[in-house]
Amino acid sequence: MALTAVRRKNRRTDPADTRVLILQEATRLIARYGVEGLRVKDVADAVGIRPPSVYKHFADRDAIIGAVAESMDADLARFLRPEPALEPAAWLDVWARSFVWFCASRPAFVVLTLRDMASPGGLAPITAALGPPVEALRRPPLQDLDEEFRSVWARGIEQGVFRPVSLRSLTAVLVGATLGAIAWPYDDRPRREASATEILQMQDDLSAIVTALTKPPEP
Repeated sequence: MALTAVRRKNRRTDPADTRVLILQEATRLIARYGVEGLRVKDVADAVGIRPPSVYKHFADRDAIIGAVAESMDADLARFLRPEPALEPAAWLDVWARSFVWFCASRPAFVVLTLRDMASPGGLAPITAALGPPVEALRRPPLQDLDEEFRSVWARGIEQGVFRPVSLRSLTAVLVGATLGAIAWPYDDRPRREASATEILQMQDDLSAIVTALTKPPEP
């Protein structure tokens, strides 16, 4: 009750932030309960407003999910930017380690991405907001990330530091390995955010996978 009162006070102090607060709380709830477990009432309670007030900012629950996904894409585009001057192998290693950290620190991104990938044609709220998955890398902000990755990959192939494997297969393995490691349910580890030590281990593991997949064979 006290926490709700504080949130209501903060909302009244700066009402322009209500939409931001809704997205923040929806993101937290998605990470905890999954997409199907997200309820507008729970979001409203967390923000400290009544459910009808949520609809002043979002048409429905699906619109909230779509907006969360959109904000995650924008966040990823801002974060996943290795230094362009790095040599291709070093650039890819930084990319892989950065992607692990991004996913581990944003469990809602992992939940949404896995759910979207498991849905034929994409998860409906995300598709409605962002378009079908096949177009994900053709629109800002992810288009720039894709073009930079392809440029570095082509440079590495040309220099002979990468073996000419399928770029589609490579990125599928890197993304899949990261999401799978974070969300892996088949052990006794409690469902919680990864510790710094666990994130470092996942980064080292993905780095080893990158090297194994991309290093040219010895002559």
